[in-house]
Amino acid sequence: MTTGFTDLISADYNSIYLHNIKNPMVPSIFVARVNDIIYRGFDQVLLTFEDNLDFTFPNVIVPLAGYINFLTNTEVIDDFKIYGNLSEYVKGTNFNEPLYVKSHEGQLQQYPFDKIWEFHDEDDVFKIVTIIINEINKRALLADGISNCAEYCLNEVLDNVLQHSGVESGYFMAQYLKGPNTINFSIFDYGLGIYNTLNESNSYFPIGAIDAITMSVKENVTRDKNEHQGNGLFMLHNLVHNNKSRLSICTHDAHYFYEDNQIKKGKWWLTNNRNNERNTKNGCTNVSFSLDLNNAVSVKDSLGHEKIDIRLEMLEDDLTGLINYVVSERSNTGFGTRRSGKRVRLDIINIINETKKTVNIDFEGVGIISSSFADESIGKLVKELGFMRFQKIVQLKNANETITDIINTAVMKRLGE
Repeated sequence: MTTGFTDLISADYNSIYLHNIKNPMVPSIFVARVNDIIYRGFDQVLLTFEDNLDFTFPNVIVPLAGYINFLTNTEVIDDFKIYGNLSEYVKGTNFNEPLYVKSHEGQLQQYPFDKIWEFHDEDDVFKIVTIIINEINKRALLADGISNCAEYCLNEVLDNVLQHSGVESGYFMAQYLKGPNTINFSIFDYGLGIYNTLNESNSYFPIGAIDAITMSVKENVTRDKNEHQGNGLFMLHNLVHNNKSRLSICTHDAHYFYEDNQIKKGKWWLTNNRNNERNTKNGCTNVSFSLDLNNAVSVKDSLGHEKIDIRLEMLEDDLTGLINYVVSERSNTGFGTRRSGKRVRLDIINIINETKKTVNIDFEGVGIISSSFADESIGKLVKELGFMRFQKIVQLKNANETITDIINTAVMKRLGE
């Protein structure tokens, strides 16, 4: 029986037993256990989940999924069997078979969170980021700057996989936690790793993996300045600092963790080489970060400039400069439930807070809405903004007579309160 961290993971011959899938050390220990199994000549790994493992976090399950896929796709391991009574949440992440974006676009639209997505190109990245940002705007009230900065940093970090990893795919998961109103992200690739990438440059000579990470979070550090700017991780670091949240970067044998203005550095066995040599071909990289959606951030302080929000620009009328919010296009859950109405209301409030512009709520193409939808979307919107402010910054367009009557009734009842 392998010793060390046995309260998290234990191993025996070619079997690995997961006792914990919430601790961020789990992927590192898992890789060490797998390396030991490979070293002893086994070509099959048996992975067992304990019955009480009902929940996990992206920074644990994403690197586990990515590494398992690496082992099987590259035939380092001939067979990888998974046992145990997996909880609905863990099974729902698709950790043992991540969802390829192009093959599951409909599922990505409907259920973007709590699933591991495999992306291959710029089109996949665009779909992931656009859908995730749109969805979080419909689930929660976002403090100023969050949506803008999160969109920018997600694009940068996912694109880093395409530009620098040297492999064809990366893995991504987003998780929204309603109670604390936070969102967790994790991105993994089994490519070159940050140390190898910077070593390919003629400008940077890191002495080890932790030195490479420390360089990578500084401004303008990149493998090739003719091709890249090198500001992705630098801006993400700024965002996490300004948001008072946390950032974790793991590559090769190193771990860098930032929280509460404190940096912690340590060992991390995120590499497929059993000796953990720094120059191993596949150093692997895992970037995980959380954002507190209640904490406002300055876009300029975080990104170094005022970002143009293409997502919101597409809603802006070129002639009037007003935001045209087409309900039939923005509500992907229909017009009949309170949940759908709440998503529309949160989306509109976040747009108002971010743009400070008048919003036209356009019901073109909508034949009927329920009273619950009307109350949750428009009735509560009037109450939250106040009647005078609502009249000043919100306009209703193209609502037929029935929809107008339903909305009027909902608003009058809310005002009567």
